[in-house]
Amino acid sequence: MDDLARQLGKHKKYVFVHSRNQPVKSLNYKLWKEALDKIGIEEDFHWHDLRHTWASWLV
Repeated sequence: MDDLARQLGKHKKYVFVHSRNQPVKSLNYKLWKEALDKIGIEEDFHWHDLRHTWASWLV
């Protein structure tokens, strides 16, 4: 929640934007792997898994 809160106000429509204040439309594997390593996730975890998690929590 803290990460989401830090995104507020960066863009009027999108939650996640890159350094040029444009929406993140894609994520390459190298950046995804670096992010997983940084937060300590070593298992088989994919970007799309976040969508499933969000949908489950919403229900």
